[in-house]
Amino acid sequence: MFSRSAHASLRLAALAVTSTLFACSVYSPSLLIPNEDASASAAATSTGESGGSDSGGSSAAGTSSGGQLEASGGNAGNASGGSSQGGASAGSSSAGAGGSASGSGGSSAGAGNGSGGSAAGGGSAGVAGGGGSAGAVGVDPCMRANWTASASESSLRTDVPQLYNPPPQAIDGDGSTRWSSGQAQIGGEWFLLDLGAVAAHLTQIVLDTSNHATDFPAGYKLEVSTDGTSYSLVTSGSGSSLTTIAFSDKSARYLKITQTSTSASWWSIQEISISCQSD
Repeated sequence: MFSRSAHASLRLAALAVTSTLFACSVYSPSLLIPNEDASASAAATSTGESGGSDSGGSSAAGTSSGGQLEASGGNAGNASGGSSQGGASAGSSSAGAGGSASGSGGSSAGAGNGSGGSAAGGGSAGVAGGGGSAGAVGVDPCMRANWTASASESSLRTDVPQLYNPPPQAIDGDGSTRWSSGQAQIGGEWFLLDLGAVAAHLTQIVLDTSNHATDFPAGYKLEVSTDGTSYSLVTSGSGSSLTTIAFSDKSARYLKITQTSTSASWWSIQEISISCQSD
């Protein structure tokens, strides 16, 4: 048991402690109930840390999510931008295609020029065709070099040189060669001379068979033509070793002599000559 004085001392000490604690609570609330404040503070800190972690996680998630959004947005933007750039490339390709179109236009222009060139060439060909007519006009029908000959029958034996007698040998200017029918005269055989152009004035034809005295035509008729299609009869008669066929002035390019009778001899012509004027 305490004495009254000791008890009083304890009360004073308790009051002093209480006053001290009260004063401290005014200036520093965290000092009040230190154990509970520390627990609360620790809890708060723990909660704050937990919240921080949560918010940090959220923030991180937000950042991550935002990053992903930004990344995906960036990627999408870049991708779409890339597509846009790809579109620009496509545009460039389109421009290139336009260039190709221009190129094809150039080709078309080239083709046009080429066609023009062909047309011009066609014009030249036309002139050449006209030149053919002009060539016919420019050919001298009285010159032997411009003549060609053909016949209904010919002796063309190659095993006996003397019996190879084609039509051109009647107009080669060589009296030692001849054309011959290669068979006895039966009528209907013909020999055709093309002068190469129309002779304005024809008055005589001479058939020379003097080296083969019996090979003259037994009978003949002479027809002339300017186009080789329509013939008109000029004269007829019987032949000799030097058959001279004279007639009135004729204009012709083709002279056709037909053998009209019969004979055991061949029909031959060593040389054929004409009297003509080309104008």
